[in-house]
Amino acid sequence: MFKDVLSNLLADAKNKNVPAAKIAENLGVARSMLTHWKTGRSFPTEADLKKLASYFNVSVDYLLKDDLPGAIILDEPHILPVYSSIRAGNGDTGITDGEKEGSIFISDEYAKMKVFAMRVSGDSMMNELFDGEIAIFKPINGDPIRNKDIYAIEVESWGQWVIKFIHHDSSGTVQLISANKQYPVKEINPAVQNVILRGKLIESRRIRK
Repeated sequence: MFKDVLSNLLADAKNKNVPAAKIAENLGVARSMLTHWKTGRSFPTEADLKKLASYFNVSVDYLLKDDLPGAIILDEPHILPVYSSIRAGNGDTGITDGEKEGSIFISDEYAKMKVFAMRVSGDSMMNELFDGEIAIFKPINGDPIRNKDIYAIEVESWGQWVIKFIHHDSSGTVQLISANKQYPVKEINPAVQNVILRGKLIESRRIRK
């Protein structure tokens, strides 16, 4: 896995008396970012992967295809565009079509699932999702709807998408529920406003400097 490859490269650099802080400085990222990458808490952008490959004099393929024992080897890397942004708020502002604002690398498995990625905006899903994170969703494809899962939801009359927990009460009303309890529950009558589940959250990537 990428984090294992990076850990080995950083360990080798440390043995050569090159500290991680110096590497981060040369890459133009925060020292904590290297830690996040090394531990798998977040994943570098396409641009950062290229910087890492150049700095360590290896290929991007080498970073993504780990030959260490027990590692998962990708057949080939896949690039997924990240759209800006899906609103983690109460539907007052957000996206319609969305604009591309970069890309991330994903596995073959994710590519086969036809996942999509969007950058989160807002704080209503804290501590599940944070402002600025990249949220990766898989299409619903007939999957059962569960209260504990997080969904990308389009409310047709809003002209935008939100990220919420979802619950259907006995009257048929759809409740959009935030993780941050400071936000009230939004109740939608599906007979008046069409509610479309666009995808289920399967991963978030914290990419911060």
